[in-house]
Amino acid sequence: MKKCLKWMTVLALLVAMTGCGGNTPAETPTNAPTAAPTDVPATPTAEPTKEPESAGDIYTNYLFVYFTGDHAGKENIFYAVSEDGFHWETLNGGEPVVTSEMGTQGLRDPFIIRSKSGKKVYLLATDLHIAKSGDWGKAQNSGSKSLMMWEGKDFVYWSGQMEHTLAPATAGCAWAPEAFYNDKTKEYMVFWSSRVSEDNYMKQRVYYSTTTDFINFSEAKVWIDDSSDVIDVTIIKEGDYYYRFFKCAGTNGILMERATDLLGTWESIKSPSVESQEGVEGPAIFELHEEDVKDGNKYVLLLDNFGGGGYYYMLADTLADGEFTKLDKTQYSMPANTVRHGTVIRITQKEYDNLKKRLN
Repeated sequence: MKKCLKWMTVLALLVAMTGCGGNTPAETPTNAPTAAPTDVPATPTAEPTKEPESAGDIYTNYLFVYFTGDHAGKENIFYAVSEDGFHWETLNGGEPVVTSEMGTQGLRDPFIIRSKSGKKVYLLATDLHIAKSGDWGKAQNSGSKSLMMWEGKDFVYWSGQMEHTLAPATAGCAWAPEAFYNDKTKEYMVFWSSRVSEDNYMKQRVYYSTTTDFINFSEAKVWIDDSSDVIDVTIIKEGDYYYRFFKCAGTNGILMERATDLLGTWESIKSPSVESQEGVEGPAIFELHEEDVKDGNKYVLLLDNFGGGGYYYMLADTLADGEFTKLDKTQYSMPANTVRHGTVIRITQKEYDNLKKRLN
């Protein structure tokens, strides 16, 4: 019945907390392109679907993009798909779907975003290859300043790889890129974490740049500057509020904030249920399709237990109160291979079928 319903649907169409706090005021970016196009978009095998007024009306299925670890062959981009957001099927026989031919030739922390029009999708990733270098200190202080990006239309065929150096010239790294569309400025904010030489690479700050096409970018500005490392920022919108989740080294866990303006003032949301999760990073937040809502809970927060075990589920019915419940492992099944820091994006039935056809 669930599958039939999905086909019918398609056819019918956070301020002070222990260890972290005190975000710097946002700065208005200036358009100063730093990169030129290096590729020609590929011809897709599936027609893109225009973004509807409500994503829940058409994006019934799910795609999970992730990397799998620090060893040889694991710092690439892997795929899994799901019909309900809880039970995942690994694609491409568990082999990488996207690999890197630039920079360090390692890919971590992949993020996918659909364009505002719905006609394109963009893939971003950290340029980092720990399996090759084996040196975390060097990777932060004298590592890659670049972010790797691709443009596509069907999640299968991507344009030529693009290497964009967005971090400041004094940066020692550029980690965990994500992006979000700013309704107010009509631009995408791309954000990531970097250490810089000005303070002897003391801590990770979050920087941002703006773009309308993922080719030309504004100059990098500081977005979050706290008393300790801040990494792995992810954003979702509910109602009039943007909510951001991020890893704070001072708490060894995830903190939560909200704002009505991406470049405005962010307020802390106390979330004992999330803050108490230790040894986690790489938060990934997504909203379930209405058919997949579980016991009234429509939001899934995935937390990456980097010490072992990978991602696990926490659920919430709303983001406003910061209350999440950890889901028992018997109620979901992860992809066959270990899942590390990645992203879940909602996809159409047609996109799901195309992924299964092309990558099985």
